[in-house]
Amino acid sequence: MIRKAFIAAALLAIAGGAYAATDYPSGYTKCAKEGETCNFSGTRKVAYGKAGTFVYADITGPFVCAASRFPSINVATPRYCSYGAVVTPPTCTATTIGAVINGASTASATVASGASVAFAPTPTSGGSWSWSGCGTSGTSRTQTVFPTASCTATATHTNSCGAVSTRAHTITVTTTPSCPATTITAVINGTQTTSATVNSGAQVAFAPLPSSGGTWSWSGCGTSGTSRTQTVFPTASCTATATHTNSCGTQSTRSHTITVNGTTPPSTPSGTPIGFGRSTTGGAGGTTVTVSTGTQLNQALCGRASVSTPIIIRVNGTINHGNTTKVSGSCDTTATEVELKGISNVTIVGVGTSGVLDQIGLHIRNSSNIIIRNLWIKNVKKSGSPTSNGGDAIGMETTVNNIWIDHNTLEASGGESDGYDSLLDMKAGVTNVTVSYNHYRNSSRAGLIGSSDSDSANTNITFHHNWYENIEQRTPLLRHGLVHSYNNYFSNLSNSDMIHGINSRMGGRILVEGNYFKNSNNPLIASDDSDEPGCWQTRSNYLDSISYDRSVGNGALVVPIISGGQFDSTCSVTVPYSYTLDSAAGLPSGLPGQVGIGKIQ
Repeated sequence: MIRKAFIAAALLAIAGGAYAATDYPSGYTKCAKEGETCNFSGTRKVAYGKAGTFVYADITGPFVCAASRFPSINVATPRYCSYGAVVTPPTCTATTIGAVINGASTASATVASGASVAFAPTPTSGGSWSWSGCGTSGTSRTQTVFPTASCTATATHTNSCGAVSTRAHTITVTTTPSCPATTITAVINGTQTTSATVNSGAQVAFAPLPSSGGTWSWSGCGTSGTSRTQTVFPTASCTATATHTNSCGTQSTRSHTITVNGTTPPSTPSGTPIGFGRSTTGGAGGTTVTVSTGTQLNQALCGRASVSTPIIIRVNGTINHGNTTKVSGSCDTTATEVELKGISNVTIVGVGTSGVLDQIGLHIRNSSNIIIRNLWIKNVKKSGSPTSNGGDAIGMETTVNNIWIDHNTLEASGGESDGYDSLLDMKAGVTNVTVSYNHYRNSSRAGLIGSSDSDSANTNITFHHNWYENIEQRTPLLRHGLVHSYNNYFSNLSNSDMIHGINSRMGGRILVEGNYFKNSNNPLIASDDSDEPGCWQTRSNYLDSISYDRSVGNGALVVPIISGGQFDSTCSVTVPYSYTLDSAAGLPSGLPGQVGIGKIQ
């Protein structure tokens, strides 16, 4: 019996040792074994562990003693919880707001009616803000208002621990402005007036006064941005409002009323060339011959008394490789293209819509006074089968002068990878050319002027009233020469379909005016494919959904700045002839019906 009592006492001592004094820190009250509830009220510091090893947490009781409530600990189980002193939460003090008005540390200011008032209280970081009064709103720390009556703006700041503070900003508005608004003088198309009547799509230039000081903003009639001068092409009556803010913040406005009469279509095509090719007469006064095959056309050229005898050749049929053979005589012809070589005084003109060159190009070399009108030249290849003319629909090279290319449809069915090159190329000495009322379409390349950076003999080229439809690049690519491009319509299905448009390089100079650019990527540029850029003068163009994915140093030597809806000019360019500039805005609706084959009598 004594032995059994001794064993029981020993076991009781062991059990008691499992919750010994070392299982909770000094000054802490034991409250629970792991898995049991520790009962106390309020928030206290709680220890968790055993045998002198503990971790701590601030816990609000009662709670279940569990490892998940504490940082990790490396000690054997079971573990125990004990609580210590009550935890007193920290005191959160509201942030002091420093009032700042118009840059000065002050809680009050006196201003003129309508003057700018800028609130920018401190602190500048941390917490959140809200506002009321004086026209303030939102959650921005800084607020700018233009009060016309005395008022108080209240800033409310909530800091990171939720304490809220406020600061009042008192604004006294004087009845007599100390800074009067600037008087705006309206100027429309160079005349001091607040209203003007124009044709639909005509250019309207706003240039209000004063010309210096303060800042500008615009609304209405297609105006935008902060430039004092704005150029627009309204197609409906509208009002443009200019807002001027002077140096002390007082604003003034001026309305400009534009009344639009209606749409003015492009001018009627002329029967004689306009521009640099204006002296071209072709075969005027000569014999008229009608042909329907390439062989007959070559026979007409070769049957003249001399290489300069005037002749008018009417094409009434489809010319192709199958009906074209080389002919001898006062000519130098081939079987693979329509060759005008070493001749002059020739007009080739299609009859109605029947004048077609299918997969066979037209080549002009060492020739002068040539007119090419009313033909459909299509699908001329430089690779694949059949090939013709180096893949150019029309190619001109080597001492070619006085040429008129008019009312032709020039077409390919793809780019270089499909076997095609250009629709109209000029190189090695092509001068005094007018290219008018042609329909370029569905080609990678419209054409170049100068085949390399050293090809500098090509100049005096006019492009007007042409439609470039779905053309990727070279409209044109220009090296060295002088070019005039006006009233042309450039359109693509999307900007991504275009590489670049007019590309002026190696000192080339081009006057770009009255053109309409639709869905055009890099429409005017000096690319870095040459060592030197060209330049341009621009005016009265219409920019509709254009884009630039090239920049200076990234594919370009020069990219035009666009201001007031217009390209900037990088040089001055003039031309020595008279012409009528149509409204660019009317080109998309009026020009397509006038270009290409079948549009002349």
